[in-house]
Amino acid sequence: MSDRHHENTQNGHISHYVAVKEDITALKKAEQRIIHMANHDVLTGLPTRRLAMDCLVSSLEKAKRKQTKMAILFIDLDGFKTVNDTLGHEAGDHVLIETATRLSTSLREGDTVARVGGDEFWIILTNISDRKCIITAAEKLLKTVATAYQYENNEINIGVSIGIALYPEHGKDPHALVNLADQAMYKIKHQGKNNYAFSETMKTAEVSNTSDLSV
Repeated sequence: MSDRHHENTQNGHISHYVAVKEDITALKKAEQRIIHMANHDVLTGLPTRRLAMDCLVSSLEKAKRKQTKMAILFIDLDGFKTVNDTLGHEAGDHVLIETATRLSTSLREGDTVARVGGDEFWIILTNISDRKCIITAAEKLLKTVATAYQYENNEINIGVSIGIALYPEHGKDPHALVNLADQAMYKIKHQGKNNYAFSETMKTAEVSNTSDLSV
């Protein structure tokens, strides 16, 4: 950015111009960093709840226009509290970072994963053809998290409880869909963990709970 002005002589004639230039590149980069930090989790780099909700709203609007289906998966880690209590918060952070990577690499391009709480994640699946596609995704997520985590000389085994809500089958409001997925997730928590459920009915997964650590 430049600020250009002139200086006059005593008789009013312009004697010369003075140009002052300011480099705003650093300022823009700083602003971008602030925006990124406000919308992304510092530990995992994933979108925060606020950005995830924006993505959900946008995905719903797109699904309505194109008359397609989508789903939100509410994920809570099983056994995470015990990891923190027995191995410390550094081990817990390691598990969260690794889980974020595993979830992200298990998704299709265009799907979204976000960290929305301490050990809670959302996954937004778009362009869903049917429930079979969602079941396949949920079972894949169960398996990828079930693989043992390595931290220093420790092997950590955890699981995930997954609640699922569908658009338009279960509703059209983003907040309502999140609540339904949340309720389905807690249903799994109360019925054995390390499984998934649609918002209205339990669906048994083929992956058994092999966790050595319980919540």
